[in-house]
Amino acid sequence: MPRWRTASGCLVSLNDLADRPPRPLAHGETLDLGGKEVLRRRVLHLNTPHVPHNWEARVLFEETTGTLLCGDLFTQLGDGPPVTDHDLVEPALAAEETFRQTSCLTAAVETMRSLAHLAPRTLAVMHGSSYYGDGAAALRALADGYAERFSPEVAFAARPSVLAGSNAPRG
Repeated sequence: MPRWRTASGCLVSLNDLADRPPRPLAHGETLDLGGKEVLRRRVLHLNTPHVPHNWEARVLFEETTGTLLCGDLFTQLGDGPPVTDHDLVEPALAAEETFRQTSCLTAAVETMRSLAHLAPRTLAVMHGSSYYGDGAAALRALADGYAERFSPEVAFAARPSVLAGSNAPRG
């Protein structure tokens, strides 16, 4: 993979904000965060370009606790609890219907299915409640929901957003 692809997040904004040059992580690189030998913390860095929306998107997987730091995956509207064991899929699909943040549906669906192989126990969600439970099942259900609700991509892209208001034409 070209060096610029592994450093895209740094190039897009972090270089401008950091006091010292950041060290970009390569796709698949594991970073040891230290800690006690019994509870050692290591994160696996995975590039997920355009999943759900920006080209420098990525997730981290903390191996010891099985926590997937999801970024914008599973975004939800409203004010839920910090962590839940209730379904996050339907609220995430409703947020996608509203915001239409996902740019490459086919890539997103396949990426979510591949992330399910990590078998996370916790989904640390950036926008909304985090989830504790069968993270692999939740990722597969979200992928299926995207494929069912938003396919084909052309038809979904042509529909007006909820944010367009009540005067928007309905297809």
